[in-house]
Amino acid sequence: MYPGLAARERYEKEPPMPKNTAAGSSDGHVETKNPLWLKDKGDAFVKDKNYVSAIEAYSESLKIDSKLTAALMNRSYSYMKVFKLQ
Repeated sequence: MYPGLAARERYEKEPPMPKNTAAGSSDGHVETKNPLWLKDKGDAFVKDKNYVSAIEAYSESLKIDSKLTAALMNRSYSYMKVFKLQ
């Protein structure tokens, strides 16, 4: 119909994220266990100037991987922006 326009064979939805089926787990999301995902979430909060939420995301990331220096530096920056310099 439109020359030069890529056509798809099928239009399907993305597959859903797998649900956590472990009996003892309560958090439910796979992303909350990934420190890089949490760091990126914190970066998005900083971009929106929501520094308190960014601090929480970076702190959760550091609980999982304490050697993630980018999250540590970004959390320090966020603390500085909300004037918590201790």
